[in-house]
Amino acid sequence: MSGIYLPKEMVASSQRSVGIRTPVVLGPYDTKLSPDDEKNFLAWSAKYPDRTGSTDYDMRGWWKEHGSVDPGGGHFSDKYKKPNHPTFSDESIYSGVDENVGGKWVKGDGGKWSFSASQTNLQHHSEDELRKYFERVESGNTLVLPKR
Repeated sequence: MSGIYLPKEMVASSQRSVGIRTPVVLGPYDTKLSPDDEKNFLAWSAKYPDRTGSTDYDMRGWWKEHGSVDPGGGHFSDKYKKPNHPTFSDESIYSGVDENVGGKWVKGDGGKWSFSASQTNLQHHSEDELRKYFERVESGNTLVLPKR
């Protein structure tokens, strides 16, 4: 099996107890790093597993741009959202790649935002999943679904 293996501290204790190493499968929407940078990225991400373990955000790209800083508890920009992120948008570097078109954020009156979902958003998430995501994560913002 190929892949980059996570440090032991990032592998669930149940997997460690039986000696399983979990490979990180890098895909076309993960920034490629040199071997030294990958090692440094993995060491950095082990410090912030709750912020850096995303499968729908290119954390390697974010790390390469920002370095080994504390990612904080805030919201990451759309720049590195992958096509499978619920609010993958036209602000992502992956919008326009492989026919993936991101949705669009528009700031309205009073500072509220609306997000017009694209067909790519709907290929990865049902309308109901997107509604639930907005209720849970984007409360105060409005989801606009394409007309059928």
